[in-house]
Amino acid sequence: MGRLFRAIKANEFRMELLGYDAKAIKLAAFSLSGVICALAGVCYALAFLHVHTGLLHGATSANTFKYAFFGGMGTLVGPVLGWYCWFPSRITSAR
Repeated sequence: MGRLFRAIKANEFRMELLGYDAKAIKLAAFSLSGVICALAGVCYALAFLHVHTGLLHGATSANTFKYAFFGGMGTLVGPVLGWYCWFPSRITSAR
């Protein structure tokens, strides 16, 4: 499935010529990401037993993009490195 996603990202028209339904596969990828995000939210709610409205603030989403930008978006390690470089500075500035 991952190779199929990459192939559609590289050349959607070619994959449609090969017989794949690119729109359905892109919809499946979008749906899968929604399911993963929902599971993350459920895990957060179960871990902290409370979901506050501060999580709906735009800065929370902006931080995620900052982590990916500073670390790079090509791998899973990149955003983790971005978080590691960015997040400790937020902790020290909050004190």
